[in-house]
Amino acid sequence: MAEKNTRTSSDSPNTRAPVFKKPSTPRVPIHQVYALPAPIRTFPLPSFYPSNPLSLAHLVYIWLKQTVFARPPNEPSKLYQGEWSPETRSVNISDAIAIRALWEQGFFGKGSLSRSEPNWLKREMNRRGVDSVSVAEQNTNKRREERLRAKWERARLEQEIIEQTRLEESLAAVVLPASHALQAIVPPVGPLELLRLPNSASDLEVATLIPNSTSGLANGTSGLSYDLATSAEQSQINGAPKSNGSTHPPSHKIEGLHHLLKKQKNVRFSGGVVSTTFDQNDAPSPGGSQSQLLKDSVKTAPVHTGPGSDISRSAPLDETRDLEHLQLSAQEAFYLSFAIGALEVVDPKTQSKMTNLELLHLFADHYYFPPRLSSHGSSGLRTDDPFLVHYVVFHHFRSLGWVPREGVKFGVDLLLYRRGPVFDHAEFGLMVLPSYSHPDWNLEERRHPQQNVSWFWLHGIQRVLSHVLKSLVLVYVDIPPPSTVDLVSDPNKGGISGLLEQYKVREVMVRRWSSNRNR
Repeated sequence: MAEKNTRTSSDSPNTRAPVFKKPSTPRVPIHQVYALPAPIRTFPLPSFYPSNPLSLAHLVYIWLKQTVFARPPNEPSKLYQGEWSPETRSVNISDAIAIRALWEQGFFGKGSLSRSEPNWLKREMNRRGVDSVSVAEQNTNKRREERLRAKWERARLEQEIIEQTRLEESLAAVVLPASHALQAIVPPVGPLELLRLPNSASDLEVATLIPNSTSGLANGTSGLSYDLATSAEQSQINGAPKSNGSTHPPSHKIEGLHHLLKKQKNVRFSGGVVSTTFDQNDAPSPGGSQSQLLKDSVKTAPVHTGPGSDISRSAPLDETRDLEHLQLSAQEAFYLSFAIGALEVVDPKTQSKMTNLELLHLFADHYYFPPRLSSHGSSGLRTDDPFLVHYVVFHHFRSLGWVPREGVKFGVDLLLYRRGPVFDHAEFGLMVLPSYSHPDWNLEERRHPQQNVSWFWLHGIQRVLSHVLKSLVLVYVDIPPPSTVDLVSDPNKGGISGLLEQYKVREVMVRRWSSNRNR
């Protein structure tokens, strides 16, 4: 018996072969992926404690190791290359390794086909079913769809409550005595009710004949909620019955009744939103336009073609080419090239590498629209150029450990992140304001356009940032005198560094004060 009841897994007809899943690679924590704040590595020395003599020996050992025995390579050890794009006024980087390195080490740049992080290839692979890793844009779209469904559900419930209330009011108006039903004219409470008031004696008679419908129109309720008993009573009062029992009220009263009933409109909310395209020559039909129906039939009809003509089968899914590149703003590109030295910018016409002085003049000229036409000399450069003023603020906050990024989405110059857009939202919005406090500027009449700001401008920006839970910071930049621009072309006086040292940055946080909330 034991032998008869014994069956192996291979003999059972319903037993499926075991499916071997591909072992998933463990995900690296984001704190390790974005550990470096800049594309350079530092090698700090250990701390020295005077109370512990062994700490001095450890300090000397590490110092000798880094300087004599196993000296690390000079930083930046990796030099990335980008190409200047005058159409977009940015520096484009196409190398995939350089894109990930600059994004993961300081959050530099923006994906050309993405909102922020360059992850178009991941989205495309996920859409084709090759990879199941979700990205930030997909999570955002899911949250938006959930919020949209919640809004439609809330609107549907509110509409049902309104319809139920109207139905109860109409039923209550039917069972009222006839003396109360004669009160047809309801005091108007809005422009629509004023338009529905009777304009003549005949309209007034029609309104008194149909008290329920008129009151319903005045109150926004349906006028089709009277029963047979009420209509019979009205027929005996207003008209003589015929042989078949029907009444014959005056014709002008019936026309007024139809005119009032045509004004009503019922609105219902649906959980699903369907887009429909109507052509100008299409006849009105509840089912949609004929052209749209023909398009849908063409889309749903199967198309039989020859073998090998299917596009999805002819192109393998794994061979998806990355069409996205990284776009660096003018401040980010100049910071990586001048301050860190990890970027080389190539001229698209001559394919030659550009120096920091050439980049300074190029970015300063293209910060205007249309671009300013000037030579590479110091004659076209001014100390109050918008690029120089904004770069000073960018360099200032980068040196303090913040992550500044473009803030045009919220109407500000820069957004300040504590660690980066991957970890948290921006806490502050910066507005850069040049300050002509030096006495030499009093000799000239030129002032920056943003000097003539108003309270309406300030309150508008403050209102936008308060809706997204951000604080407004006004950054004042003290502009050096015009004569200091000559320091750029003189290496003995510091060059670009000597010019940037003349700027001073002051931050002022603006907070909206309310007498009711701040007591």
